[in-house]
Amino acid sequence: GSFEQLDLVKEFFGLFRSKDNLILVDPVMADNGELYRIFQPEFAAGMRSLCKKADIIVPNLTEAALLLEESYHPGPYTRAYIEKILKKLSKLGPEKIVLTGVFFEEEELGAATYDKRNDSTDYLFTKRIPGSYHGTGDIFASALLSGLLNNFSLNESAQIAVNFTADSIRRTYNAKTDYRFGVNFEQCIPDFLKELKLI
Repeated sequence: GSFEQLDLVKEFFGLFRSKDNLILVDPVMADNGELYRIFQPEFAAGMRSLCKKADIIVPNLTEAALLLEESYHPGPYTRAYIEKILKKLSKLGPEKIVLTGVFFEEEELGAATYDKRNDSTDYLFTKRIPGSYHGTGDIFASALLSGLLNNFSLNESAQIAVNFTADSIRRTYNAKTDYRFGVNFEQCIPDFLKELKLI
């Protein structure tokens, strides 16, 4: 939430990085084409320097535009556009990118993955659910990391994260609870653990 925190996290990465750990950065700072109100425009530069130290980053398309110092496009997108963004993001330093908020048609929503090592891109979609929901980026990134730490591939982990996030949103939509309180992910945990093959 501040430049001081960015510096502390970068120092932590430097002290604790090893060949056996994984550094994932979710550059939380913006959505829907706008920087969150608590941040100044120059915060994006600080977040860019943090992303350079990550093994994998998980920006949404607004955050990707800010990291790349480009204008934001609201979509729908083309494969060529998404793949250009993914490759540009990989040039910041991380080996793997998972870009959220990707869609080619209005009825779908999902993520795109890019692995720099083998220059591979994949797409993972689900049916779009009406509404806007707080906290879904956190849920997605946490589920993605859970998959990676349980030895699933990047694409498998992203699919697990898409499924868990969509299930959480769907439960919230069907229950008609106040979206401002976040999504009902708790009741989705048993299915999530099954996908991770932990139960």
